[in-house]
Amino acid sequence: MTQLYIAWTRYIRRPESMKRHFQYELFFLPPVFEARPLRPVNYLVNSIKSLWHCVRLRPEIIWIQLAPTVLLYVVFLYKALLNSKVRIIADCHNSMLGPRWLRFPFALRLLNSCDIVLVHNDVVRNTAVRLHVNERRLMRLETRPAELDCNTLKSTTEPPPYKSPWILFPCSFDRDEPVAEVLSDAKRMPSVTIVVSGDTTRASGVHNLNDPPSNVRLIGFVSRKEYDKLLCMADAVMGLTNRDDIQLSVANEAVGAGKPMVISDTKLLRSMFYKGAIYTDPG
Repeated sequence: MTQLYIAWTRYIRRPESMKRHFQYELFFLPPVFEARPLRPVNYLVNSIKSLWHCVRLRPEIIWIQLAPTVLLYVVFLYKALLNSKVRIIADCHNSMLGPRWLRFPFALRLLNSCDIVLVHNDVVRNTAVRLHVNERRLMRLETRPAELDCNTLKSTTEPPPYKSPWILFPCSFDRDEPVAEVLSDAKRMPSVTIVVSGDTTRASGVHNLNDPPSNVRLIGFVSRKEYDKLLCMADAVMGLTNRDDIQLSVANEAVGAGKPMVISDTKLLRSMFYKGAIYTDPG
């Protein structure tokens, strides 16, 4: 079958980890502009790109990474106008089931019109049922651990990028991440370097990054190759959230790299990542 997977982001590990099994064509469509006021322009540009990929490949199955809800509109427009037989699989991040994205017009109706609605874990599945997502179309598909060959990624001649011990803290700078607490605690353990990866422009108006401690390195968004190398070279990996339903993709990546973790103490994370972790109150 010809299959297409579209995600409106620079990169996300989950669809790539599943690609070899499901054999779809995978396209990441990052935002053209980072500024929040220009998001409508990003949606327009990515809508056109998405439609072009659909028209060009004429897939029998389209997978879409949700959120944003706008991508639902795009694929159902394609289905209505050009390919009524195409099957649609909505791969829902937990954020899709929050008020921000479900309040879009017809969001729930379109979600229930998909052939399959995927969620990552039982906590999100229970939320979906409570919000009246059609149970007959709802399936749980857990995220595979990242496939990382650390023996290849780590060069024996290349010195470590930071003095040991150092912790990698991948961050999306969303509101659920306790960035201020991490920066505060870093001051109390100056012998440990905390390397924070992620697009720092996303922190604007959400987190204050103006005066980080000297042992915190804000390295910004890095390429996938560089990020994978950091995962393999770090002494530990940290993933924090103050929400109970967040699965933490970085935990799947740490498992793939064989790294110990510092992660939030939630029932979900304890059940999924029950080895090699220290659990902490994100506050």
